[in-house]
Amino acid sequence: LPTVSTEAQLQMCWRLVVAAASGSALGFERIGRGRATKRDSPVGVRTMALVSMGSACFTCAGLLIKNGDAARVAAAAATGVGFLGAGVITTSNGIVSGLTTAASIWMAAALGVAAGAGLSLFVAMATGSAMVVLRMPRRAVGRRAARDFERDSIPPKDVEPDP
Repeated sequence: LPTVSTEAQLQMCWRLVVAAASGSALGFERIGRGRATKRDSPVGVRTMALVSMGSACFTCAGLLIKNGDAARVAAAAATGVGFLGAGVITTSNGIVSGLTTAASIWMAAALGVAAGAGLSLFVAMATGSAMVVLRMPRRAVGRRAARDFERDSIPPKDVEPDP
């Protein structure tokens, strides 16, 4: 492995701080909505910050390896964190829950990869955009559209399918 200068290590530490801040922001947003309680979902500030920081660490390390492929590191982070997200998705009585939590975990990993790559301004904008999306009221975001889609796309039981 190459020797890394103190200046480069300080730059990587800053990238880690940016990743921690962006992941923590997503976690605090969950607390603000009352979603990060032990009973409801264990995914909160610490989880989001660690996912983001872990992704940043992998990205920084991937950038240091000679002849390494940073795109593979980013893809591996996205794939690996997908398993964490899959663990929070549940179904009960035909109702799926945890999709937004899973997407938030995935977003935390993406923010970490971007922070690890040194894209601090991009991370700030992406974090802000994610916070806006997560703050949208549920009734304003597609509940009615989903019902209409289901109603319009599923043929009635008394109608014969076309030959």
